[in-house]
Amino acid sequence: MIRARGCRNSAASLSALCLVTGCGVTSSPVASPRESPPTYNFAVAEEHRNADAIQGLRATIQWSVAPITAQDSAQSTWIGIFGQSEPATHLSLKVAQVGWKQLGTTPVRVFWEWGTNSHDNRIHYGPAVRPAEPLSVELDRDPTGSFIFWANGIQLGQIPLPWTPTYLAVGAETHQPSDVMAGSSRVPELITSVEWELNGTWQPLKLATFSTYPTYQIASDSEGTLRIWDLRQPS
Repeated sequence: MIRARGCRNSAASLSALCLVTGCGVTSSPVASPRESPPTYNFAVAEEHRNADAIQGLRATIQWSVAPITAQDSAQSTWIGIFGQSEPATHLSLKVAQVGWKQLGTTPVRVFWEWGTNSHDNRIHYGPAVRPAEPLSVELDRDPTGSFIFWANGIQLGQIPLPWTPTYLAVGAETHQPSDVMAGSSRVPELITSVEWELNGTWQPLKLATFSTYPTYQIASDSEGTLRIWDLRQPS
């Protein structure tokens, strides 16, 4: 069920709220068909300290230069909380994520995802995310291990997950090297107001950044704003 409430992130605006609600028109999320195993690449920032005690993670995502995604691929920008990664792939199948995602050449849309292993993974999609409109996203985790997913003050879903977080991450992901990330060097994609909740208090979070593919760039400034761009995007 999608449920409205007051925005938890002060950066959320009325226009951003309408992005998710359709200004009065809502619909239940629809689970996606299972995608083919992708080749992942990332421009991402991570934190491993205090992950097991995290109570929430939030940020605001905004892009103006559109991503370019191959027809048989997908890419996304998200915030996420993760359990122990797999030794062979170094990727975690214990996931809780929320942000935007593009499947092939379809419109960029809100998505939220959770999973415990390769046989138990769910991805749901919401409304389109338009250029230059902020998308404020949040993940909450209660003491029982239940995760709640939010976008622009709207509750997207809630699910109990039977794993303990070992790290959190904020960033962008592609499934094929031909995918061009949103953002150029002149107008990068922005992830701002990155905060986490520990011991009932929200506080700014500055993360170490890295990229797994040469054309994908990510940088963090002194205020913790993440800037993401692709060197192949026209400047």
